[in-house]
Amino acid sequence: TLRPDHPVRRLTVPHSFRTNSINHKAAYSLVGEGELVHRATALTAGGLKAAFDARRAVEGDLWSTPSAKMEAQGVVAGDVALPLHKDGKDFFEVVAKYVRASLASVYDYETNECGANAELVAFFEAMQAKQATSSNFPATLTCETLEDVLSIFIYQSTA
Repeated sequence: TLRPDHPVRRLTVPHSFRTNSINHKAAYSLVGEGELVHRATALTAGGLKAAFDARRAVEGDLWSTPSAKMEAQGVVAGDVALPLHKDGKDFFEVVAKYVRASLASVYDYETNECGANAELVAFFEAMQAKQATSSNFPATLTCETLEDVLSIFIYQSTA
């Protein structure tokens, strides 16, 4: 983990504070067997799981950008009027610029100072270890890959 005053931790905490516990409680109370979503649909528990699995297959991997996810879904710009399709790419671009500016104020991209920082390497390797074997999480830490991972994380936590 990163120390409390680490620049990357200071960048991500406002976007992730208590996110895991909130999402866990929401998933447990909404999607669990016999809970709201299960009772409100005609799906069995197995059918509900299959629906979520199918959605993940269509959506693409967790560490894909919104553009890549839309492409995997077959969404063409302006083709679908869902709010996240309509505004998601623009919002992601704002988040990515914010993350890049934050990282570039601390780390030199040209010399890949991110990949040489022992604390960041340990953080990145811990994140890699938590990924599913099918994950498209980046294999190598560079300032660019850290920028992508943090941008996707912040986007998914707030969008």
